[in-house]
Amino acid sequence: MYTFTNRFSSPNLKQRIAMLNQAKSNRLVWGRYGLWLGVIGLILLACQHERQAEKISLKRIEPIAPTNATRRHVRELDADEEWYIVSAFPNRERTLVMNGRRVKAGNFTAFPNYLCIRNNRLALELPTGEQTKVYINGKEATINALEQLTFDEVAELFMYSRRASLSRQPDTDRHRILISTTHRPLPNTADRRDMKQFLMASAITNNPFGEANTFSMNRLLEATFFQDKRAFVERTKDDHLSLLPDYQQDIDVYINGLDATPADIKTIHIREVDRLYTSERSYKQWLTNTPNRLSRYILYIQTTPKRAKRDSSYYVFSPFYTGDF
Repeated sequence: MYTFTNRFSSPNLKQRIAMLNQAKSNRLVWGRYGLWLGVIGLILLACQHERQAEKISLKRIEPIAPTNATRRHVRELDADEEWYIVSAFPNRERTLVMNGRRVKAGNFTAFPNYLCIRNNRLALELPTGEQTKVYINGKEATINALEQLTFDEVAELFMYSRRASLSRQPDTDRHRILISTTHRPLPNTADRRDMKQFLMASAITNNPFGEANTFSMNRLLEATFFQDKRAFVERTKDDHLSLLPDYQQDIDVYINGLDATPADIKTIHIREVDRLYTSERSYKQWLTNTPNRLSRYILYIQTTPKRAKRDSSYYVFSPFYTGDF
């Protein structure tokens, strides 16, 4: 049965009386409470992981200072909506603030797409039917004058193209090349070395950054029929493969994952090809004299030997093959 208990009749009564009669707390006791509160406050501060939001600057980078005639021409084209920049190689060191740190940015926007170095001098590789105007030190010049310059004489280089939808001028003024020259030696920076190497590669290949292609057997039949050099091989009269002369010297050949030679390619019948992979490496891997230089081209052939014989399980449906399949 539930009963009400008299707490004052319990043994705790003496303890309660002792608490009432004890001396008042001194400053030392209150100091302990203050110390505990301070410790708890520090723990709460340590547990706060909230990070302040990083301020991202959306301010437009100011254009280059118009310190010479070429730069003044650049400022005029930047202000004209008809023109857009294709490549810029200014002579300056640009630093930007990113995530609170000041870092060095690249010294050029993009590689030029129709300029190269041939015989140690600049040269143009314009697409068929395209024309451009050349300005050297702010004055209009001929293409012949441009092709007399060496890269070491180029202090700054800018390339612009006109938007066709906004163009109010004839097609003869579709592109502009602006060059500022110098006769003083310029620092051989990494940017200048990279730009020069790219321009040299552009005179050798149409794909300085590399290219890769894949051919099945039927696609290879078509490629060899139309003499597509991207396949790196041609078809002989007895329907075997042979490496094209342009790729004989600087190439790595693999057949079924094993190292091979150009002579080994001649033993492969075109019907044996399961996949053929071709690749031209980036200019940075082969246009160098370092010990780490790699071959310019790669040819990999995966074969299926049973296809060399007549096999009813596989047929060749191709207008480019006249064999017994």
